[in-house]
Amino acid sequence: MNRRKFFKNAAVAGGATAVAASTFPAPAIAQNRIEIAMVTTWPRDFPGLGTGAQRFAKRLTDMTDGRMQVKYYAAGERVKPFDSFGEVASGNAQMYHAADYYWKGKHPGWAYFTAVPFGYVFSEINAWINFGGGQEWYEFKMQRFNCPPIKDEAWKRLVLTQPSAIKIVSDFARKINAVKYFDAGDVQANGFQIVEDDSPSETYTESGASYMGFAPSALAASALADQPQYGICFCGDGSFMMNPQILIDAVELGVKGMIVIFDNRRMSAITGLQEAQYGAGFKTNDSVEIDYVSMANAVKGVEAFFGGESTSELKSALEKAYTHQGLSVIHVPVYYGDNPLGGMGAYGSWNVGNWCESVQERYHTQIL
Repeated sequence: MNRRKFFKNAAVAGGATAVAASTFPAPAIAQNRIEIAMVTTWPRDFPGLGTGAQRFAKRLTDMTDGRMQVKYYAAGERVKPFDSFGEVASGNAQMYHAADYYWKGKHPGWAYFTAVPFGYVFSEINAWINFGGGQEWYEFKMQRFNCPPIKDEAWKRLVLTQPSAIKIVSDFARKINAVKYFDAGDVQANGFQIVEDDSPSETYTESGASYMGFAPSALAASALADQPQYGICFCGDGSFMMNPQILIDAVELGVKGMIVIFDNRRMSAITGLQEAQYGAGFKTNDSVEIDYVSMANAVKGVEAFFGGESTSELKSALEKAYTHQGLSVIHVPVYYGDNPLGGMGAYGSWNVGNWCESVQERYHTQIL
């Protein structure tokens, strides 16, 4: 058997996925042996899927003459079945064997790596993952959603990235069935590459009109509904400061909802486009640190929380903020910089200043 070919094609088998992507932490290495922990969602000796996972682990060990030692853990032996994803994402294990549509609650896109109605058969899934960019897409998302905190130049410390923070808040919104309101800017540009809804009316934005301050205003307007639904605003620091009046209006109108401020201390959507198009940013950042928690708590009836600098701290803050019977605010410092894991990517060509000659030239030649 061709070992290289086997390893390349063994990622997906029979609708179950064995994940050992480069995005995960390196396995332990001792005496020239690589020790790999594989957790699964199947009971030990479960016919088909369970025995297939056990056979995969044994064959990988045998084919490498023991240089790769795969330790197989059936469901419940190391973690609960549906904690397998988190066990690998957190770095405690290097591989899981499962059906990726189990993680649909984390992101609907995972379902495409197993099966969806009228979707691929197993041979088509293998073809897409190995030859059609599927593995690259999988790793692109995994790297950004599970990226550890990165040291930020403005904050001078480790902070969460925007994709990972937005993903955590989006997952929480799904869990509590909250409406999501996205403000203009970088939060919107990243968020709309992360959020996927199961039905209409789960997410609202200003449709790319660059109306900064839309999300808090929409949350305030929701108080006029006969049966208001809990809402969560996704705001950048720049967008929030366009309409801090929401703090007073929300109390006046009896709003029950949450504003999450993703603070990278700049107009980062404009900065990103400037850098992508012209190689440098210009006048889009500031050196002033704002204590949004103190600002929000100064308004009687509003309760504010610091979102922290880790996934666990942010999740804890979300749970606490949700218990408040009114408007709550969470301040989350986030990374901005040249690390590609810090964002989902900026696309397009915007006129971000009349000094941008190529965009200005197209503007002057258009027919109005």
